[in-house]
Amino acid sequence: ILAVTDSHESAGAHVVLVVGSINMDLIVHVDRLPQQGETLTARHPDTDSVPGGKGANQVVAVSKLCYSGCSGTLLAQLGNDPAAHALEATLLKHQVNISSIGRVEHP
Repeated sequence: ILAVTDSHESAGAHVVLVVGSINMDLIVHVDRLPQQGETLTARHPDTDSVPGGKGANQVVAVSKLCYSGCSGTLLAQLGNDPAAHALEATLLKHQVNISSIGRVEHP
């Protein structure tokens, strides 16, 4: 959900509010796709992680498109684990306003 509103902080600026998910995608490497009902073992125990989630992807895109007079804000929930801290750092790196992100201790 995207909403464009006037910002109270500065006249003429717009805030794009994105309400959506944020998660860390885990990528496991396998030799082939499994058949129906089949379980495969990963090639190695290491996984790759990539920041994602529809809301996070959208607000980062907004931040990249807004050169001036516009900012992206994400309304979402995060945990309090290493993945959550990495996701927060990624959003900050892309100049996303995270003031509307809530924190929860347990799922």
